[in-house]
Amino acid sequence: MNHTKLAKNTLVLLLPLSILAVVTVLSLMHPDKLPGRESWLARIPYADKAVHFLFYFALVSAARLARTHFGKYTPACRWRLLLFAALYGGAIELLQGAYFGRGCDIWDEAADILGAFVALWWVPQSWHDRFLRFF
Repeated sequence: MNHTKLAKNTLVLLLPLSILAVVTVLSLMHPDKLPGRESWLARIPYADKAVHFLFYFALVSAARLARTHFGKYTPACRWRLLLFAALYGGAIELLQGAYFGRGCDIWDEAADILGAFVALWWVPQSWHDRFLRFF
């Protein structure tokens, strides 16, 4: 395998793992330590739901991209990725409420699932193919 292909494979594999790490760390941080807590964005009602949507949209889009790149993206894969996002988001919400001084909000979970759903069903496959050709 040449170095270019190895680098591309590594990047495509590390992208969803990196996003997962960022989502996990930011989701489990104590509310007083969250970046941008005092920004103008924090004063917009329900802005946190948009953040949840974007986190899970990015996470599932990156996972879909990796599965596409390695030729393992199938219709059944959509459902598995959606199930993963729902279970992972739910687990994070439960952990937030139980251990990390944050609230457990069903609407945050709904925003997580909606972000994953949009990434899987509304983003055309051609966008993923175009992104992969870019590298």
